[in-house]
Amino acid sequence: MGFARLAETSIRKIKGKSETESLGAVEKIVASTIGGALATWNQPIEVIRVEMQSMAKGAASANRPEKLTILNTLSYIYRENGIRGLYRGVTPRIGLGVWQTVCMVSFADYVKIWVKGRQ
Repeated sequence: MGFARLAETSIRKIKGKSETESLGAVEKIVASTIGGALATWNQPIEVIRVEMQSMAKGAASANRPEKLTILNTLSYIYRENGIRGLYRGVTPRIGLGVWQTVCMVSFADYVKIWVKGRQ
């Protein structure tokens, strides 16, 4: 949510809107899309975590490190797959992050406005 709110601030500056002026639906969705995509900054950490879990459960391989540490696993992934190996699965994760952020930020703002209007 923090990245989405940061993107909203940037959109306000670009459009020349003040903090009190509300953004339109498309602007909120764009901000949420940016925020959801930026929320995948920790993908290499997630790849290392999942690889460590699979190493602990799976059979030992000749190339896999014997001692499971973060740095050993990081070097193993890099040695086997290069820098791209650290970003395995980032595309679906971006899609999921965008969808979740649009729902949680953009639509939630409209629900809050609707609830306030009913009181």
